[in-house]
Amino acid sequence: LGVVFVVAEPCVDGGGSDVNPKSKAGQAALAFHPGGQARSMGQLNPFRRPAQDEAAREQRKGGPLQVDRLTVTLDTLMNLYSVRDPVTVQRFLSLHRPLLELLFAAFPRIHAIFGGGVETELRLVEDPDDESETLVAYVVSERADAYEALREFDENWWLDHIMLAEGFMNFTLGTE
Repeated sequence: LGVVFVVAEPCVDGGGSDVNPKSKAGQAALAFHPGGQARSMGQLNPFRRPAQDEAAREQRKGGPLQVDRLTVTLDTLMNLYSVRDPVTVQRFLSLHRPLLELLFAAFPRIHAIFGGGVETELRLVEDPDDESETLVAYVVSERADAYEALREFDENWWLDHIMLAEGFMNFTLGTE
């Protein structure tokens, strides 16, 4: 029986979902699922957060507390990525929920590859020809070799997961 201790760094708010964008990728990865509890196997459950834990406890007691998991997930995501038009992006993500998992999984990988100072912004882009919408995650980096870093991200992670996006999401470089 092993015990795992997780200590929040000063740049993570230690229980909420705020992340200092200049924090290390490992800290950000823990921060975006701050309610993950260490289990006896030493595994974190990255998809349980304090609000969900509280709702489960209340439901076992027969209490009326209802938590909209999508709202909690979207709020957490908005603390990781800046969002150009939050209402539109939230509507789109509520229709394409598998993209949420991809965005959460991509965040620490982007920070690990691009390093400190990287920022990410979500924008919904409409194709004027067919009026289809695509969620684009813009990666803004001061790195001189940002295109090489994007290629590394694509080759080492995104291309293995792109089919899960079903053509509704992409990653590219952005400007400040």
